[in-house]
Amino acid sequence: QFDRTGTGLAYRRQIATNRQFTAPEGIVHAHGSIYLVSVERGAILRLRLPDGAMLEQSRPIDGDFFVLWGMCLGPDGSLYVAAHIGDGRDYLEPTHSPSGVIFKQSLDAHGSMLGDLECIADTLNRPSDPRFCSHGCLHVSSYQV
Repeated sequence: QFDRTGTGLAYRRQIATNRQFTAPEGIVHAHGSIYLVSVERGAILRLRLPDGAMLEQSRPIDGDFFVLWGMCLGPDGSLYVAAHIGDGRDYLEPTHSPSGVIFKQSLDAHGSMLGDLECIADTLNRPSDPRFCSHGCLHVSSYQV
């Protein structure tokens, strides 16, 4: 569906409803699915296209409450998620300690999640928006107080 905006047209397509996804982040399209992370669920969700049915959900991270702030697909076919430990304050505010991490979720050849999330980097400060460059290097923004 195209909506007219003040600067032109914007394309909008709804693929899932009534799923109670709060603040979906890091939307990735791969293997005929949509992967997203949800701040409230603290997990990666896989939705089937075109109907948006939930196919699977990663196991939530044990222990601390992690706020997930973006995800991308890596050159190795794995998902990479930026997260930080929620400290009970407003999760939209930057943290004042290096409690951020990058998680890796391996996928099989069909896109199903393999094993648990693996921490591959830590001591970041509220990392977000992970992306790989053309050289295969992972770049992440990290707020420094």
